[in-house]
Amino acid sequence: MLCCLSRNSQVRDEEDIQSENISNNIKKIKKELFKTRKNNYIGFGISSNVFKVQITKNKHITCKVIKEGWEVSAEREIKLLKTISNLNNEKFPKFICSFKQNLNDVICYDYIQGVDLFSYISETSKISIFYNNENLIIETMLQILYGLESLLTLNLVHLDVKPENIIIQSTNPVKINIIDLNFCRNYKDKIIDNALGTFGYISPEMLFYKKIYYNTDIWSIGVIIFLLYTNAFIFNIEEDKYATNISTSNKVLLILNKYLNKVPKNIGIIVERCLVYNTNNRISVVGLISLIKNIYH
Repeated sequence: MLCCLSRNSQVRDEEDIQSENISNNIKKIKKELFKTRKNNYIGFGISSNVFKVQITKNKHITCKVIKEGWEVSAEREIKLLKTISNLNNEKFPKFICSFKQNLNDVICYDYIQGVDLFSYISETSKISIFYNNENLIIETMLQILYGLESLLTLNLVHLDVKPENIIIQSTNPVKINIIDLNFCRNYKDKIIDNALGTFGYISPEMLFYKKIYYNTDIWSIGVIIFLLYTNAFIFNIEEDKYATNISTSNKVLLILNKYLNKVPKNIGIIVERCLVYNTNNRISVVGLISLIKNIYH
C-alpha cells in the first residue's frame, strides 16, 4: 500500500512539474511575442498572422495569432494539431501550446526552417531547380505522399495540398514539412458544409459537391507534379476558368490529352492516374506510392 501511494505521488509530482513547465513556457512565449512580433512577422492569411519567436538561444517557435471572428476555427485547429502531433511524424509541425493574448487566440508549434515550394516555382530571376527535373519532383512527391499516408491512419485528408503549404527543408536529400493543417477533415464524414481548398488545386468532388474521399488529395498531387515540371497550371488558376475546365470528366480528359505530351512518359502516366474525375477510378495514396516505386526504383 505504501509502495502504491508513493508511486501515485510520484506520477502526480511529474504531472505537476510538466504543467508548471508549460505554464512557464507560455509566460515566456507571451513576453517574447509581445517584444518581437513587429520584427518577426513571417506570414498572414484571412484568419491569422504568423510570427517567429525565439524562446532560447537555439530554438524558435511559430506563433499563429488568430484574428477576431475565427475563434471556432482556432479551437478546431488546436484539436487537430494535438491529434496530428501524436503521430510523431517529422513531416508535420508539432503542437507546443495555445493561449490568449490581448483577446486573441494564439497557437504555437514548431518553427520549420526552410522555403515553401511555391517560392521555387515563382522565382522569375532564374529557372526553378524543379523545372524539367523529373527525379527531384518524384522524390519530393514521395515525401509528401508519405505524410498524407500518415494522416490517413487518423482517417484525415489534408484538403489544401499546394506548393505554399509544402516547406522544403532540404533538396539533397529531400526533406519536407506539410503545414496549414486547419482544413484537415475526416474523410469518413464524406460531405462537409463548405468547399475547402484553393482554386488551381481543389478537386472536382470538393468544388462542386463538397464531398471528400480517402483519395481527394491525390487530385492536388497531380496538378502539382505537372506544375513543377512545366511551370504551368494544367487547368488554369483563375477561378472561373478552373471551374469550367474541371466541370466534367470529358473536359478533364480533353485537357489531359492536350497537355500531357509536355511531360515525360512516366510523369504523364502518374499525372493521368491522379487527375481522374471519378474518385472510384482515381488512384489512392498507397497506390500512387506503389506506382512511383515500381516505375522509378
